Amino acid sequence: MERIKVYKGKEWLAKFFVVFGILYTLIALGLLIKYSSAGFDFHFPSGNWNFVLFFLQGILFVIMGVASLKRRK
Repeated sequence: MERIKVYKGKEWLAKFFVVFGILYTLIALGLLIKYSSAGFDFHFPSGNWNFVLFFLQGILFVIMGVASLKRRK
């Protein structure tokens, strides 16, 4: 049985997600280096934990973009 696609994904949007995810991941690595050299504040609500969120968002964007590119072909 063959599947029929209801919509087509836009290739430029998938590439944008991959590039945006790589950018977020690089920002997270830069913040990690900055915080580790200047001293890390371990307090959760007001500490230096924003690099973790940048890293997770970057990885999720890359996964979304790659999955969309793979599904398109």
